[in-house]
Amino acid sequence: MIFDYPESRGKRIHGPSGYSSYESFRPWLRDEFTFRCVYCLKRETWGQVTGEFELEHFEPQSLAPLNTLDYFNLVYACRRCNLVKLDQQVDDPMTTLSLDFVSVFPDGIISSDRIETKRIIRQLDLNSPKLIKWRVMW
Repeated sequence: MIFDYPESRGKRIHGPSGYSSYESFRPWLRDEFTFRCVYCLKRETWGQVTGEFELEHFEPQSLAPLNTLDYFNLVYACRRCNLVKLDQQVDDPMTTLSLDFVSVFPDGIISSDRIETKRIIRQLDLNSPKLIKWRVMW
């Protein structure tokens, strides 16, 4: 299914380090997250790579400035999800948003029985009318 979340991964595929700018991690993160938003699963091919996708700190820079260049604190996210999240603290989407915990129904609704997953769905408004309509369309 096009909107199935990936299986839960205990660790990342890549782990580069030593960059002076977190933007340098872009190629690694694009591959790590299979060219789609970790939150809503929007695919890179449905938008412009540099204009629609951002490198997002799931632990906000304002709360954890020492993790700004930490690859394991970065995820690949569409601009919409990054803007909605802003400086909110969220659980690690690599473990929270996985096939084991998230169901995407034919009507476009995302649901989960886990408290942590429900919280991230609510925080990022992943069931907004626009996203539901978009998931049904695709």
